[in-house]
Amino acid sequence: MAKLENWGYRAVAVNLHDNGTEGCTNHLREEKSTVMHLLVKTLKLVKVIVISPSLSGTFSIPYITSDLYTDEIAGYVAVAPVIHSDYKEESFKKLSKLKALIVYGANDLSAGSSIHLLKQMPLSHQVVLADAGHVCYIDQPGKWHEELKKFLDTF
Repeated sequence: MAKLENWGYRAVAVNLHDNGTEGCTNHLREEKSTVMHLLVKTLKLVKVIVISPSLSGTFSIPYITSDLYTDEIAGYVAVAPVIHSDYKEESFKKLSKLKALIVYGANDLSAGSSIHLLKQMPLSHQVVLADAGHVCYIDQPGKWHEELKKFLDTF
């Protein structure tokens, strides 16, 4: 957070709990995207870049794939993403204007299908951190911050 603020960004962290609910229904997806939208509006955020590690994707993915809030989101950073299997490639292929950074550790065994889905985003860039596992940003903090800064500098 401090690095983001030092780089000139307003950083906001929100810890949303989902307990890893498998099989997110369409109704539940709408609720989660609405929660994200209300956070953005309540905090008066503009053109947000969502940084979403691991299971937080259960909230961020419904938000970025919703057709309702595309004007709010400038970018998406998926860190060691975990996406439930009921999403389809088409949900990500349609995100033609959303820049995305996909970061995960070379030793992360849980990222496979999620990475495949996120790579369908036309403006996505993938970074694999060597000698890192699921918590790649902790295993390789220097490289993580370097890649994040490069991505943010494209806005």
